[in-house]
Amino acid sequence: MIAAASGAVAVDTRRVETAVVEAVAYADVFDWPLSCDEVHRFLPVAADVDEVSRALCTAEVLRVVRRVDELYVLRGREALVASRVAREEASRRIWAEVARRTRLLARIPWIRMVAVSGSLAVSAARDGDDIDLFVVTDDGRLWLSRALTIAAGRVPLPRRLSPRSTLCPNYLLSASALTLRERDVYTAHELVQLVPLFGEETYRELLARNAWYREFLPNHPGYTGVVAARRGAVAPLLLRGLLGGPVGARVERWEMARKVARLRDAAGPGVETRFDDDICKGHVDGHRARFWAAYRARLEALAR
Repeated sequence: MIAAASGAVAVDTRRVETAVVEAVAYADVFDWPLSCDEVHRFLPVAADVDEVSRALCTAEVLRVVRRVDELYVLRGREALVASRVAREEASRRIWAEVARRTRLLARIPWIRMVAVSGSLAVSAARDGDDIDLFVVTDDGRLWLSRALTIAAGRVPLPRRLSPRSTLCPNYLLSASALTLRERDVYTAHELVQLVPLFGEETYRELLARNAWYREFLPNHPGYTGVVAARRGAVAPLLLRGLLGGPVGARVERWEMARKVARLRDAAGPGVETRFDDDICKGHVDGHRARFWAAYRARLEALAR
């Protein structure tokens, strides 16, 4: 009985050690060190924080992972710790712009949720980075919402608040398309890293409709901070009156026809873009493919 129990513990320990290295390697693709709590959240296997903390101290993990202050990086990548400090400071400056730039969106009645995505969502942005947005809209108002989001990002600010970043609504879904097609660790990370600005009920539905993410990130709870309430005012009533009926439907069809052709021409063929009634996914730079190549290369190098 003792031998069997010890063997089971040994297997679990090795599994957690391997998962810890994979989590640190994943973040390394984005030049990002992780704290112990972050390693735990992004671990690809179920474990508690104490198990992760112990694994980070084992000889097997320390062979390829280094601790600098309270952060963990791959061996030879210790300089990323100073870079993280600089990027967190840049992110704080950009976050100060987010509320000013997205305040109007909370008043648009058919925009159900707006969330920050990309590097800013994990405070890993650099000065001048766009503010990437993940937007959920009512059915039949996706392209109109996209146009209004871009317009909101262009509203002039006082000179003393001149923006460094612009709004980039690069992923929009209609309410009937919340179940994501891609089901892999990359998409799981994108999902759990979202920071919803408003629309908490829709955000919770998005997570529930994509509960498969726990197969890849079983310890991550998703966003747990405070989500602002939607703003009520006369403006939404005016918008709904002007664009909520047949006129709005015609504007939606016109905007979709106008933009889809241009976006498809600009994007070219690729598996990371989609432009139709329910989805506008403008990931035109092949980032996913580059990520997978870089991640596999790191894992192969670490295995040698």
